[in-house]
Amino acid sequence: MLEFENASGRFMMLVFVEPHDQADKIRCYPIDHTMARPDQAPWLLFEWGPRHRLMATMPPGRFASACSLAPGQYTFVAKRVSHDPRGAEDSLGTKGTITVQ
Repeated sequence: MLEFENASGRFMMLVFVEPHDQADKIRCYPIDHTMARPDQAPWLLFEWGPRHRLMATMPPGRFASACSLAPGQYTFVAKRVSHDPRGAEDSLGTKGTITVQ
């Protein structure tokens, strides 16, 4: 399970940018986000976006996701969701890395 926290107060787009062969290394399972108890974080639903990158839109707050990652490093970028016609995919964002051993 992965857990993310969006403390920005704005909707953010989370995009995994590396590894390039992530479709073979990341498995996310659809789950019913309404099943979370009040003391649990709601579930974040990922989808495959352009260029076969795993992505999700996060409202403010804490979210969990039922994903499994093969051992390795996974780089993601968090970007503010914008109404810009270029979309969040083309704008700069905050970069982070998850290391799975």
